[in-house]
Order: sequence, then C-alpha cells, then structure tokens
Amino acid sequence: MRPLLLLAILSTPLWATGAGLYCVTSDGLTPAHVDGLSDCTASKTYNSISAAKDALNTDQGTVPFTATQTIRVYPGTYTAIGYTYKTYGVYLVPTATYSWIITGVSPSQSITGKPLISCGGATTDAISIYRSPYVTVEGFEVTNCRSAVTFGSAGTADHATVAYNYIHGITGFAIQGQASATNAWVHHNTVGADVAYGIYPSVNTHWLIEYNEVKGSTAGNLINSGGATSPGSGMTVRNNILYGGVISVASGVQSGNYDAISDNVSYDNRYGIQSQISSSPGPTLSNNIVVANLWTCHYECGTSNCFGLMQHNFCYRSTNGTSGGQVMRINTSGTGSQAYEINNISWPNKAVGQYDRNIFSSIQPAGSMSDYNLWWVTGTVHSEGVAEVANTNYATLSAYQAAGWDTHSFSANPRIIGDPDLLATSSQVFPECPTIECRLAKIRRNYMPTNLALKGKGCAWNSSAMTCTPDHSDIGPVPITVYNAPGITGGGVY
Repeated sequence: MRPLLLLAILSTPLWATGAGLYCVTSDGLTPAHVDGLSDCTASKTYNSISAAKDALNTDQGTVPFTATQTIRVYPGTYTAIGYTYKTYGVYLVPTATYSWIITGVSPSQSITGKPLISCGGATTDAISIYRSPYVTVEGFEVTNCRSAVTFGSAGTADHATVAYNYIHGITGFAIQGQASATNAWVHHNTVGADVAYGIYPSVNTHWLIEYNEVKGSTAGNLINSGGATSPGSGMTVRNNILYGGVISVASGVQSGNYDAISDNVSYDNRYGIQSQISSSPGPTLSNNIVVANLWTCHYECGTSNCFGLMQHNFCYRSTNGTSGGQVMRINTSGTGSQAYEINNISWPNKAVGQYDRNIFSSIQPAGSMSDYNLWWVTGTVHSEGVAEVANTNYATLSAYQAAGWDTHSFSANPRIIGDPDLLATSSQVFPECPTIECRLAKIRRNYMPTNLALKGKGCAWNSSAMTCTPDHSDIGPVPITVYNAPGITGGGVY
C-alpha cells in the first residue's frame, strides 16, 4: 500500500484539497505564489513553523481530524518546531483518512532549495512528533540540532512518514522512533556524514525503510533496525545506499528480529550488513551488495532457537586490519539455533598479512548449512585458511568440503560486469544521477555476475522444511526492478 501512496505523492500535491492549510514564510507575508498556487491566505500565513503549529493546535484541539491538515513551509531559515503539541496534555488527533502533513513547498530528492530548520545548538530537536499518529514530515533541510525527526514516546505516534529530507550536522539521531511508533515509512532521505546516529527505529515494529542515502556516522550505525541492545522486529530495510561508517561501532545495517534486509548497497563501513541479536528468530539478509567493509556480511545470534538466512548476497573484500575482517560470517552459538548461508558470492581480495577469509560458524549447530555458494579468492589467502568451523581452520574449499560442511559450493571468477573496486572509497558514485533509484540501478548493474557457471547452480529455500533444494536459480545477486531511474535503459531492471 505504501509504494502506491508514493505514486500519489509524486502525482498530486498533498495540500491540493486545500483543507486546513497553514502557510509559513520567513517574513510572515502571503507567498508570491512561487509554486503556482493561490490558496495561502493572510489569516493563515505565519512567520514560523511553531506559530503555524500552535494555530493548528488551537483550531483542532483533541478532536479527531475531519479534514487533512497541512503546514506548508516556503524556502527560508526557521527555528526548531520542537514538540508537536502546544500545551502538554493536548495532542492533535490525525486519522488514517485525514492526516497531518508538515511539508516543504516542493519535496524532492534534491538537497538544495529546501526550507532550512536550524536549532541553534545540540540541545534541541528539530521536530518531535509526540502522541500524534499519521503525521508526515517531508521536504526539509535540518542542521545544527540534537536530533532531526523523532516520534513516539508515552503515546501512539504510529504510521508516521518521513521523506525527502536532507539531514546533516546532527549530534543525536537523524530519524528516531521512540516508544509506540510502529508502521513508519522512512524513504528518500539524505543523511550527511556529520550525523552521530542514522535511522533508528529502536524498539518499534514494522517500519519500511527504503531509498535512503546515509553517508556516514560519527558515533553509531547508519541504519539500526534492531540489534542486541534495542531489538525492534518486523522491519523491512531495502534499496538504501550506505557508506562511510568507519568508526568502531558503525554498521551499514544493524538488524533485529523478523527483519527483511534486502537489495541494499553498503560499502566502506566497519560492518557492511550485520545481524547481531539476542532473541529469536533472526532476520533474512538477501540480495545486498556489500563491498569494502571490515566485516562484510555478518550474522550472529547468541540465544536459543534462533534462525537466520543469508542468501543471494555479493560479499566482496574486507578493507583492513589483522584483527578481524571475515567476508562472510555466521555465528550461531545458542542451543538449537540454526543458520543458513546459500546462493552467495564471497570474494576475499587482499594482500599478504591481511585477514580475509570466509567463516561459517565459530560454533556449528546441528542442522545449519553453508552450501551452494561461490567462493572466489584472489590475492593472498590468510595463513588460517579460507574457512573456520568450531575453531578448526581449513586452508582450501576442498578441505572444508571434505570435512562434510559443504557439498555444492565451488570456486570460479564471477566475471562481474564492472569494476569490483567501484565502491572502494567513501564517496558518492554516479553523482550525475538525479535520484537514488538511478544510482542503485547503476551500482547493481556493475556487480551483476556474467559467468555462465553460476547460472542454475543455486538452490530454492523451503522455509517449512528448512531445506534448500537444487533448482534453476542463479548464485549471487538477482536482478530487481528499480523504479524512477532516469537514464537507465529498460526501466532500471538490474
């Protein structure tokens, strides 16, 4: 349903009905209709977003909305909105039919031309959606704040949408869900490298996080959809570009329970795609392009009866160090836990003395499986070999298979279409692309394998029987449809 809503957003301005419109200009004068509209009135035009918010609170009170209410903000510099209520204990009540929209005048993927919210320091949040569900925040540049957009805490703030924002210079969270903030949709945001923490659903459930570009972090994960210390669940994290999280705890994606982590591009981070949870079951990590990270594709569960599946990922090259750096790692140490590593491409490529290897599990539980993968090792193999299971090292794939851990995996050059080191550094690739969809399509095309030896050599996962049956699927990432990709021939299917 939400992607269909996106089409509506792109085709029809959210304020087109004219119901409950509050306009904001930097001088408080009615805008000169720069957007071609003429529905801003002098009595409903304000010189701050907070003043428009307070007027809306006065007009609506605690009565459920009977029409969509919109605060439309024109270009200019504004102070923080802070909490979305005017008086504590009096909270706006948008509904599924009649929502509350706080929007820049022309929300888009461009990082220029947006109204700017500057908090003036690290002690204030730009926008805190408190106890109001069905709120959309879109089309702003936010900087010099503690956190940009937070919602939830002590009352429902479900069904929020946060989109088309450019967030940088933040000492806290770019986007954070506190308690009671389920079913959020976070899409098409750009987060700068000078943000402490990226997108954090925390303890909530059922977020859709897609088409965001997070350019780094100074203290934490780029996207944290759960994890051992703050386990959310039921998150869908897909089609994001994540890079430059190189500090000691930074991950491209840190996942939680029941999560689906798919079709992302993660590079030049400490952890590329990581699941590290303490409860069951675990996530599915699939069809991600994970390149030039210290720990590349990583799944770990330390509890009992934990299930994890890693499939169709492209895991290439650890970046540095002699104290870690597994290209693929699954560690399931809990009683009854099982993990499955199938249909992946794992490609270590480093010089002498650096620690690149595939590792399946430090403790191998009965029933777990690593099979139907492509292992392609270039450069110098580490002295501990290419694999380790239960503290036993294997120098070669054949030795690993002879021990009974693998039957169908093989070694061959995947012959990807482009340069494997395309994403070797933390800089935006394909800057000529006007959209993240365009960049995703071009990156995915670069890493698509062309070696016919991979065709039809994969297996199909049966979640009921917990088995993988040979079929005609391919090993490695599979093509996906990436929409709205200008300049991509064939509609962006890669």
